[in-house]
Amino acid sequence: MGKNFYHFILPDHVDLDNKSGEEPGYCVDVFEKFGGIEITLYPADTPAGEKKKYGVFLNLEEAGDFHSALKKAIDRANSMNVYGSLHKSRIRTPT
Repeated sequence: MGKNFYHFILPDHVDLDNKSGEEPGYCVDVFEKFGGIEITLYPADTPAGEKKKYGVFLNLEEAGDFHSALKKAIDRANSMNVYGSLHKSRIRTPT
């Protein structure tokens, strides 16, 4: 098994604060695995024994491209947040 570098619950884009009670967000994990990068996610309210994970595996070149695209998106979002963050942090630690 690889090393897990990220394990948090991120909000669902439909209902960021889950006011409806129907959008709990997603558990997201980022692993180094077999010399590549694995990213998995599953609904945060999934019972432990029923976790069906969805994921992708990226080789180092693909991971670099993904990192670059994420960095570009972050830079663009930063340019729109000139007076501070437009969005509060909603990241949670899984229990």
